[in-house]
Amino acid sequence: MNAGNRTLDNVLEESARVALLLFRGNVVATVLSALCGILIARLLGPELYGAYSLIYTVVSFLVMFTGLGINATLTRFISCYWSDYPGRC
Repeated sequence: MNAGNRTLDNVLEESARVALLLFRGNVVATVLSALCGILIARLLGPELYGAYSLIYTVVSFLVMFTGLGINATLTRFISCYWSDYPGRC
């Protein structure tokens, strides 16, 4: 029973370490994104930054639709064909 607890403790410890690493990465990405946004706004000025923001918003909105169903489809077909053709995958 002790070995099972150690394994669980190792998994929990590793999960906590990875979660902290991901959190730090997200914080760094958010700070860099904010700094880049400020820098772009200063360099472009109000009029060009407005145009940039409009284009960025439209493109970001359209990108949301590019992945509709792709993840679920890939998961289904890869798992389905992996067992049928083990040498191909």
